[in-house]
Amino acid sequence: MTGFLFAIGLAVLAGWMATLWLDRRQRAQAGQRLGLSADDFARSLAERGFAPEIAHCVHALVRPYYARGIAPHPDDSFADFLSIDAEEIEFMAAHAFKTLGIPEPSLRNPVRLPEIVTVADFAAALQPHRAGLAIEPLHH
Repeated sequence: MTGFLFAIGLAVLAGWMATLWLDRRQRAQAGQRLGLSADDFARSLAERGFAPEIAHCVHALVRPYYARGIAPHPDDSFADFLSIDAEEIEFMAAHAFKTLGIPEPSLRNPVRLPEIVTVADFAAALQPHRAGLAIEPLHH
């Protein structure tokens, strides 16, 4: 039993240290760029031609991956800044499809996502699927 508790304690410590490391890394990188409020984030993506619904959805999906006090930016890298892998991006895309009312991929309707490096790339991957759909704007 003692070995089991030690293993759990070690796992918790490792998780805490990883979170602390990620938090410190994000803070160092965030110091080199301006974070954006949800509205400024949406405006930034709108200036790049993205629908407001896409911008608000993407912001809502990526926000939980940021350390407290650090705001999302469209140019943030999923791998380098957020430590998010391709599998997690696919999960986020499925959630975005549902949120935006985009038909979910299936064997009859497959969707192949392009390479997604930045948060803006994620918005770009959603934009063509959203085209032509009448979707009520998301409220934040």
